[in-house]
Amino acid sequence: MSVCGCARSSQNHFEAGTSAGPTSVKLTERTVAMQHLDADDLHGQLQSSLTELTILGRRVSAEIRIRLLPMLKEAKRRYDARETVNKVNGYHAYLRSLGLTPSTVRSWQKRNEQKILGDVLKSTKTTQAMKREEKKYEQQINAAIEEDVRFAEYEKESEREEKEFERRLKEDPEFKRQHEDKVRQSEEWQKTFFENAKRRKTETPVNDDRVIQMMQEIIDDGFKQRAKKYHPDAGGSTELFQELNEAKMRLTAHVDSKSTAMIRSAA
Repeated sequence: MSVCGCARSSQNHFEAGTSAGPTSVKLTERTVAMQHLDADDLHGQLQSSLTELTILGRRVSAEIRIRLLPMLKEAKRRYDARETVNKVNGYHAYLRSLGLTPSTVRSWQKRNEQKILGDVLKSTKTTQAMKREEKKYEQQINAAIEEDVRFAEYEKESEREEKEFERRLKEDPEFKRQHEDKVRQSEEWQKTFFENAKRRKTETPVNDDRVIQMMQEIIDDGFKQRAKKYHPDAGGSTELFQELNEAKMRLTAHVDSKSTAMIRSAA
């Protein structure tokens, strides 16, 4: 839906709401509450609302430019090649199935290098923080797209290799025999490895106290290394650093529980 369309829809909804009792009462209460704000508070509330709208508008703009338009372009290419998407015949019909109109898409394409909501928010000053927020959001979208592409390529290659493997198992007796030999050798190796590990454990028991101490040292060293990456001052974020602390607490609790269990078993 275009910005104008959204505005008309919101206006119709507001007009319909004012005729209803509960909505009208809520709007009246809100208006009365605002009348008690002093001038500074009112100005602060207006600035806060405009800032939120600016950030939201820039995120919408980035989403349209970086993800939506390229995907619509790919859909158009497929329809031009006489393919279909989601079993819908015709590119315009497909756009309408998404809730879009051809004119809306054309207007987005024409303004691809512009800020989609810039004309609505001309009165809002752009700050460095907003620019950084927009750039960060665009980088996150690009990274997510690249990751999706890599994963899709990996799955496609894995599927191709699996089909080729199944084909050779059926059609190539020598390949099948070699595969079965490898599986048998792997099973024998695993069996020998676990038997040797079990024997070494009984022959040379480890010092449990030192093991627990080393586990805690590994946790502390790992935390220090990750803190250099996830701390807000080092390019991370408060959320990532809090999750790092939570990971350390859980690992430490696990080590403590192991230590307690060893003490009880020794007693």
